[in-house]
Amino acid sequence: MEVTRETLKELQAGQIPCLYVMNKADLVMEESELPKVLGDRIYLSAKQGIGLAELLELIQKKLFGDYRECTFLIPYTDGAAVSRLQEQALVRSISYEADGVLISVSCKESDAGRYAEYAVSTSDDAETASARKGM
Repeated sequence: MEVTRETLKELQAGQIPCLYVMNKADLVMEESELPKVLGDRIYLSAKQGIGLAELLELIQKKLFGDYRECTFLIPYTDGAAVSRLQEQALVRSISYEADGVLISVSCKESDAGRYAEYAVSTSDDAETASARKGM
């Protein structure tokens, strides 16, 4: 594993998040001990189907740990914001309202902050959001 880390550093990829997956752990550990998660390391048995759900959960946390669910009402004058969210976020729903684009996304914290002025409560509808924002 140290060789892998060094190779990634040489390729300027040392900052890429990593998970260490120890497959076939059932050969050296009791199945009752599996899966075993220790930080970024997981011991599992793919053949036995032990630990796969936990592995998927670790991957999701690693990839999307800084994501959050947001709903924005973006005025038509800021089409660039809609385009960026469509490119950079997972769009859950989008509708075109009288006052702008109502878009619900799973996005990075940084994008949530960038578009905070357009944020609406998920319990708001477009009309309530428009009235609240004075649009």
